[in-house]
Amino acid sequence: MNDPSAAGACDICRIHASAADASVDEHAASAALAPVSGASDFAALECHRGPHWIVRHHPLPAPLVGWTCLSAVRHVQGPADFHDAEADEFGRALRTVSRAIREVTGCDRVYAIAFGQGAPHLHMHLIPRFDAVEATRAWQIADWYRAVERGEHAPADPAAVANFVGSMRDILAAHPPGATSPGTRLVRSARAVAPPRAASGPRLTAKLRADIHESAVEFVATRYQLSTDQRATLAATPIRWRRGRGASAYYQRHAHGFDRPHILLRVAPGASAYWHTYRRARARYSTPPGGIELETRILAIAVLIHELTHALQHGACGHGKRAFSEVETTENEIEFIRQHAPQAFAKLIPVVRRTRKKVRGVPPPPSGLAALRAIVLRAAGTLAGLIQPRKAAVIEPRSTRRRNRLPKPTES
Repeated sequence: MNDPSAAGACDICRIHASAADASVDEHAASAALAPVSGASDFAALECHRGPHWIVRHHPLPAPLVGWTCLSAVRHVQGPADFHDAEADEFGRALRTVSRAIREVTGCDRVYAIAFGQGAPHLHMHLIPRFDAVEATRAWQIADWYRAVERGEHAPADPAAVANFVGSMRDILAAHPPGATSPGTRLVRSARAVAPPRAASGPRLTAKLRADIHESAVEFVATRYQLSTDQRATLAATPIRWRRGRGASAYYQRHAHGFDRPHILLRVAPGASAYWHTYRRARARYSTPPGGIELETRILAIAVLIHELTHALQHGACGHGKRAFSEVETTENEIEFIRQHAPQAFAKLIPVVRRTRKKVRGVPPPPSGLAALRAIVLRAAGTLAGLIQPRKAAVIEPRSTRRRNRLPKPTES
């Protein structure tokens, strides 16, 4: 796999050569690293260069500060082509660089992704994941990447990228990727460029729970014009409160320590969280792909309104069950947001429903494949009729035939 012709045609190999100002081989590690001021080229973005591995920040404009690539010095497409030394060091290199990214950026975890479709040269994308930033969650980071490419989101600050590269150089110089260093703990760099974390939300005290519950019940009772008894019945629906991320739901079965229908309500841990409408609900509005940031209290009330509406649909107030509809629950959420968070409501996207046009007139002739299929089915039916044995004729008893005959008219 270390074919010079293949390496010459590889974009990653050309980047390695331009950054080191030398041919791409195992001796290119001796090239000095360029200064990080401005981070304007590949050499300035380089964090480490060793015998087998090169660590470099994503080229500018970068979608995120800390988006790093771990590339093989030698031209290999993937782990299947590693020699023994590369195979031995690969896991340790991933661990060292991922820990360094976590130490410098303060992220909660580091994603490791490699496709090699655009450039058939192993380069692992190591992407910092922040729990407080919804756009860095799972495959939503790909949407963020494309949005930066299209100019819909601002790219990472080049000065912050330069600070990140400098911090990474300090750490990786002391702990080279791939080197054996059992039990080594990386020290957080003083030049960390971690984005500001979201402020922690209020504690889920009894007062906050009562405020969320009372506001949600008041909205539902007013919207459906419930009587005093019906409101009291709805307010008596048990709720299991949880502080954390995840889905809330209305349960009709025994669960969470309750032996009757109840609600599991999860309240986001931060001061704010992202609101996503139910995707399969055909409501009038929907949230954009990245969601809409809301205050934790407002979002908790909207989610509880959603689940209380489900309770009404299942007959929680003593009346008969109604049709189960996610459209109704989502519309109630949206109406509450419209009244209490008009700025968030303005960010909703109207849903355009597509209607199918009825085709009038003579239908088009069948395609050749459809006609051939019809001929084959017709022939198979004919053949089945010829092969199937005929049923024997059923002869009725003589007495039965006589009994069924109409009586003869009598002569007067």
